[in-house]
Amino acid sequence: MSVDALTNMYLYATHPCQFNDPFDCNKGIVKITTEESMKALWNGLYEELCERMGNDIGQMRKYSQEAYMAILYRKLGIISLTKSDANPIMWAHYANNDGFCVGLDVDRLSFKHYGPFPINYTDKIETFDIANSGGHLAMLMQTNVKLPEWSYEEEWRLLVEGPGDRYMKGFGPRADELASPDDHDRKFPYPMQALRSVCLGMRFFGDDVYQVSENEFDVVYADRSGLACKVMDFLANPKLQSVNIYVAKADGLAGIKPVRIGIVKLRDGKFRVVGYGNARAFGF
Repeated sequence: MSVDALTNMYLYATHPCQFNDPFDCNKGIVKITTEESMKALWNGLYEELCERMGNDIGQMRKYSQEAYMAILYRKLGIISLTKSDANPIMWAHYANNDGFCVGLDVDRLSFKHYGPFPINYTDKIETFDIANSGGHLAMLMQTNVKLPEWSYEEEWRLLVEGPGDRYMKGFGPRADELASPDDHDRKFPYPMQALRSVCLGMRFFGDDVYQVSENEFDVVYADRSGLACKVMDFLANPKLQSVNIYVAKADGLAGIKPVRIGIVKLRDGKFRVVGYGNARAFGF
């Protein structure tokens, strides 16, 4: 999640072509090999495709295979989640330990979604024909499998529909041909009640921390327009009193333990951080 997504409280429903892993939702998983496959993909637009391509089945099949990712994922986007905010590998790979992790109550999300579904980690990823499943089931199957090497992520996924009858912004081959000025930007706002927690990384505060007492620290930012300061401004908002805020602390030699903290804004660019309980908030 980006700073903009956190402070403006929205989730981004990703298109598979935007994933960092090129094998994730591999476009080769879904096969479009028959006329029935193309009808399942194009639905009511199949006759228009026939007319455009002069009923050339070979050309129609090739075009459909190239375009199906752009077609299906204009209707659906993917939000990737994980089970824990204490996974040191996830912190290292996705936040460099100086970012943040957001905890959500998915039952309180205000937009239409399916899931969350746990990823199926399997040694063998098989192909299937879209004619045997239909578009929505094909997307569910395609987005739900990864190799075991990724199992450390303990990933779950939400599948999100565009609002109303709107399509979402497309990516990848043929996406420009299908684009419309009215395409949804894939940003889905959520209510305050859905934000359960925010955990800051071990390195989030960098060198900007000044100890005040055994359990209190001041954080002072010279650059008040910086991303970290924007996050702190957001977290210090009194409206977030129901949101649990944590900082990741070293637990032994290789583990992470989130410790709850409180944040109070003293003035622009200066914040007081208080560790709850007997544990000190920072143990670097």
